This record gives sequence, C-alpha cells and structure tokens, in this order.
Amino acid sequence: MSVKLNLHKRQIYCLSRIIHLEPSNPIYYEKRYQLYMEDNQQNRATSDLLSFCRLTHDLDHYISQLYTLCTANHRQPELLAFFEENYSAMIQELSRIFGIPN
Repeated sequence: MSVKLNLHKRQIYCLSRIIHLEPSNPIYYEKRYQLYMEDNQQNRATSDLLSFCRLTHDLDHYISQLYTLCTANHRQPELLAFFEENYSAMIQELSRIFGIPN
C-alpha cells in the first residue's frame, strides 16, 4: 500500500524491519538503496549498496554507482576493504593457477 501511495519513508521503514528479520536477503537492500537515492540520502544508500554487493557480488551493474557514492561520501576505505576482503583470495588463486608470481 505504501508503494501505491508513494510513501518513501514508510517504505524505508518497512524494508528496514524486513532486513532486520532477513539480513541475508539482498533484494531488500537493493530496494532500500533505491529509495534512499530517491530521497537523496546518499550515505545510507552507500551502506545498503555495499551490503547488497557483499551478498550478491553483483558488481557488473553497480560498480560505477558504488564508486561514485563511496567517493562522494568519503568512504573509499570501505570500498577498498570490500575489494580486498572479497577478491584478494580470488586474485591470488588465479595467479597461482596461471603461474604468475605475486
């Protein structure tokens, strides 16, 4: 009903409650990210987009938005930590497979 009435704050509240109950479902983070962007709450949108990317590893669609938001909100260290946490092991494994020295 809040979607039909275009009540952003109520939608955000409902999504927050659902995320509290199901923190591993990335769909809710993505929806709340979009609502935060529409409400121009970039810092909160950044947090949700990082959470979404952590859960899905879907960087094809969101890498440019993630970089832009992290830069605009001075959260580059979080972005760097995300990449190191999620992709350093993959890079090391590929280097080992292809015989590329570290």
